[in-house]
Amino acid sequence: MVFISFPKCGLVQAGVKSGVAVLVPHAEENVIEGRQRFVLMCDRCQRSSKIRRVKTRRPGQYVWWAASSFWWGWPRAGCGKVRPTRRAPRLIPLKPPSSNPPGNSRRSKAERRKLDETLWANERRAEQSGRVIEDLWDSLNHSTNKLRTLAEFPIGGITVANYPPPRALPHEIKLFTPAANPAEWSPSQWRQFLAQRGADGWQLAQIEFRHNAFDAATPGHPAHSSFYFAAGLLNSERHERAFLEGNLRVQWEGAKVAVVDASDLKLATRGGEPPFPGSLCASLHATRPSFFIDPLLVYDFTGDGQPDVVLASANVRLRRKSGDRFETSTFCPTLASPIFTGVIGDFDGDGRADFLCATFEGCSCSPVPSTGLLRKRGGWSGRPRFI
Repeated sequence: MVFISFPKCGLVQAGVKSGVAVLVPHAEENVIEGRQRFVLMCDRCQRSSKIRRVKTRRPGQYVWWAASSFWWGWPRAGCGKVRPTRRAPRLIPLKPPSSNPPGNSRRSKAERRKLDETLWANERRAEQSGRVIEDLWDSLNHSTNKLRTLAEFPIGGITVANYPPPRALPHEIKLFTPAANPAEWSPSQWRQFLAQRGADGWQLAQIEFRHNAFDAATPGHPAHSSFYFAAGLLNSERHERAFLEGNLRVQWEGAKVAVVDASDLKLATRGGEPPFPGSLCASLHATRPSFFIDPLLVYDFTGDGQPDVVLASANVRLRRKSGDRFETSTFCPTLASPIFTGVIGDFDGDGRADFLCATFEGCSCSPVPSTGLLRKRGGWSGRPRFI
């Protein structure tokens, strides 16, 4: 049963035989306790009513309800005036107010444009400057000849470091620290340097830019940006590798790069065969509905001295057999839901490895047998609880 209270009239009315019933649409579930939600409005006061649901009456209570309704005069309409009892309520569908009336869109765009030109002017210039280097980064990642792509990028000049004799580090690594007398190159000298390095067999393997700071232009001082820069170079003919890392300062002239200051970059080189030769190159795919294959876990389940590799989200186990040969198998054949994260360790102190993971159902911990394959997820589990 529904009790309706008209706030302006102060009248409590049971049932609906007069008045106006207004259906209020909802964007989400338009259901309260399995029923459609109605807001009843009095014809005269036109005020939204308060709805309070109570338990269904027992059969014996209907006698008391009917008698009390007859005694107090059933039905009464809002504002204390009795109206005909046979008139059916009128359903008036209410249209929700427009969240974006005409003119608001243009007004909000103008306000945002004004804020971009005043309050957020420096932030917008920093975004535009960073986007220039991001576009260069994307072009380098999609290029097959990265040195040529870098040479085609327009700059007004570049400052490069002069390196004294290197300092020897372990594993035959030589570290070059920049000196205090950098050299300034013109754009043609920079392009000639890159062309010579490409002719000598050097290739740009990877590169990274991170926009860390932006100084807006002031009278007499142009705008500057500070980038974290890292680049790895490889010379397959000479079996040499080089790595550049440090702070890169860029001076802007509008939206163009005026001068690049690379005098703070450190250079590390190493010759000879790689200290860590590759032994595994596998193409793995995520198990739907997950889009990831990590975390990557390394553990010696069998105790043979050859660590196994487990990609938990992909539910894949890679076991090293002999030399560089790996055997691929399913880590948990009975897995029903994707694993978000996991860790391997002895959590119960029995000397055996356990696998603790998190899935849609919650967390579970299972002992891993000596074979390294989970037959079923057991042990203990916990349901997720939102606090």
